[in-house]
Amino acid sequence: MDSGFCQGRFEAYSYKPWLEEDDAKKVLFTSIHGFDNGEHPRFFPFSGGGKDNSLQGDEAYPGGILDIPISHMTSATHWRKLVRTILLPRLAEFEPDIIFISAGFDGHETDYLNEGYGQLTEFDFSWITEELLKIANKFCEGRLVSILEGGYNTRGGAASPLAMSVACHLKELMLNRGHKYANVSQDELDRELAKDNFCGKRKRTLKREKDLERRKRRKIEEELELESGESDNDDKMLYENFKKGLLSDKPSENESNEANASQTYSSPQFCDDVLATQKQ
Repeated sequence: MDSGFCQGRFEAYSYKPWLEEDDAKKVLFTSIHGFDNGEHPRFFPFSGGGKDNSLQGDEAYPGGILDIPISHMTSATHWRKLVRTILLPRLAEFEPDIIFISAGFDGHETDYLNEGYGQLTEFDFSWITEELLKIANKFCEGRLVSILEGGYNTRGGAASPLAMSVACHLKELMLNRGHKYANVSQDELDRELAKDNFCGKRKRTLKREKDLERRKRRKIEEELELESGESDNDDKMLYENFKKGLLSDKPSENESNEANASQTYSSPQFCDDVLATQKQ
């Protein structure tokens, strides 16, 4: 452009989210999620079952897509096994420069919106956070970004499943003990899985005991409420009788005799007399 006042030049720039043309192939997207691949799938648009996974020999591998579907009522023990044997090794093979976590806590066992597709606790979220940090510490100098994605049971405030899960997740992120991911032998993996299985069984046992204790407590509370209601009725009847003059402040002869006997048998002099008699 040339005018009588200045000279200039227009240039058109195009921006892309990648530094190089093939950088789009250097991304690994992985997700472990509930999935129903039955005769009538429930999860629109019905993807995520693993058919789109990138395999060895594909151009994008070890990047690309890694979907890990879990079925209904999958235990936390089996979920940890999938993370140990599929997710973490693939991440290590990919060697990321940075990790982004879409932190969904709706897999908690008491987040009922998952309809049984999540049997995890806040301790499972704490565990996977530590494992992902090990990957980050080894391959990308600890670079890891976490963004809240899901979790809907907020009943109980700070003690709710969502709050407890977020707290455990953040605690691990803040601690970041500096441990690095290491390939484990099959024997070590078997020991870890056996420990997870034992802890899972112990957790289920404790859960059953807690449920039983809760039911007992509820039954006791109901009985106390019932007794309280009967007591209220008795108090009302006594009050009505008192108003009618059927009761007086003066105790009956039997009540006076019982009170005098109680005082006699509990007095120090009576106890001394009994002891003296026993010594004789």
